[in-house]
Amino acid sequence: MSDAAFHLPSTNASPWQSRPFHRQYLMRQANNLFDFFESASINPAGGFHELSDDGEPLSPQNPVRQIHVTTRMIHCAVIGSLIGRPGSDEVVDHGMRYLWEKHRDAQHGGYVWSLDDDGHADASKQAYGHAFVLLAASSAKLVGHPWPIR
Repeated sequence: MSDAAFHLPSTNASPWQSRPFHRQYLMRQANNLFDFFESASINPAGGFHELSDDGEPLSPQNPVRQIHVTTRMIHCAVIGSLIGRPGSDEVVDHGMRYLWEKHRDAQHGGYVWSLDDDGHADASKQAYGHAFVLLAASSAKLVGHPWPIR
């Protein structure tokens, strides 16, 4: 069988992924998600709250902040910045500051898995968490945020 048998015929129709209605739908969905979690997830004491299905902090009193939550929120805020969503840059800086000042082990290197208001909840340093640190740092750098945050 020739390679030509595996190709669809060329048409002038545009792929549905690039059609304006689909792009508008995706932007609405993104904005709905940002509206849900962006301000509710910010912990004024640093880092981010994990949210219930109702958008409330799961543990409002002294919550544990895991590194993958901190770094994923940074990455999401970078996406918000890339699409021009107001307030996203402040969320990136909020997360990067917490990552640098709290998750980072300045004495021995690396990043601890989780913290609460009293310090380390789990001081282990896991490759999984460090992969997310790389994601957050490279994402923040992509939109012009300094590393490290000072």
